[in-house]
Amino acid sequence: MLALTLAQGATTPEAAWDVLPRVPGLAGISRAEFDVVIGHMVAEGYLGAEGGRLAMGEKAERAYGRKNFMELYAVFCTPELYSVVTMSGRELGSLQQGFVDRLVEEATCFLLGGRPWLVEMVNHKDRRVRVIAAPRGRNPSWGRYLPMFLGSEACGAVREALVGTADYGYPYASAWEVLEECRADQGEMLRSGVSMRLESGSTFWQTFAGGRINQTLTHVLMALGCEKVVADNFGPRWMNVSAKRGGEPFDPLEELRRPETWSEEMQTAVEAALPPYRLSKFQRALQNRAQREMLAGYLLDLAGMRRWGLSAPGLEVA
Repeated sequence: MLALTLAQGATTPEAAWDVLPRVPGLAGISRAEFDVVIGHMVAEGYLGAEGGRLAMGEKAERAYGRKNFMELYAVFCTPELYSVVTMSGRELGSLQQGFVDRLVEEATCFLLGGRPWLVEMVNHKDRRVRVIAAPRGRNPSWGRYLPMFLGSEACGAVREALVGTADYGYPYASAWEVLEECRADQGEMLRSGVSMRLESGSTFWQTFAGGRINQTLTHVLMALGCEKVVADNFGPRWMNVSAKRGGEPFDPLEELRRPETWSEEMQTAVEAALPPYRLSKFQRALQNRAQREMLAGYLLDLAGMRRWGLSAPGLEVA
């Protein structure tokens, strides 16, 4: 819409609607959804409306108008930076959002300026990470950039490699050594049906369900009462503290066995709990509901998690 108004000076909603649904990426948008987005952009100042025609709004010009609207046309986005500050407010440096997305409050340590720091709080609204000096003995966790999701099929193939004895014929000798070590460490446990490991005060659930399902499972576990949950492509991990609901302890894994857990209310709660990640430079021009829908579609797989959860392997703990 912004590009159309810039190219034509102004356009009508009807003329824009004649063009936009023919763009493959927008083919699933209904006219009602289109009208809601246009109404929001006008109300927020991203579009100006006069005499039934729409033009570039002042807010859009401020956001995308620099260097002859280069920010509007450019394919790549400038990475968002988060300031890293101490409890006293002293600024230590900055981190890119992809790294910040992997941080867990009161659990993750990282190196900055040659010193280890423990994450005390992440403020996505102000783009600030508050830290304290890491306690002695806490190793830095470098984290990884999001999204780096593997699909469930790829992760399932990793599990098969661990529990199997296949000779693939192509790895280097050093790669075979690593595979054999991993098979010796995990293969027998996985073959027996055990999918959880207790490690250093935390529980690691080896789901091999893939990145998006595990990311979704992370938010479900937090909604159920687990604390400090973080996930990768192969499973979620949470701190071994008693989950409580209404002041009473309960077993969140028992809740996952119940079909009632996978309700529309849970879906709404999971989507509402998503941090305001910046996936698009145009995200700010969308209404909150559309932003949540976009983030959920990119980061989560609620339907896949529901199918997986109802047929998940045994929940025995090693």
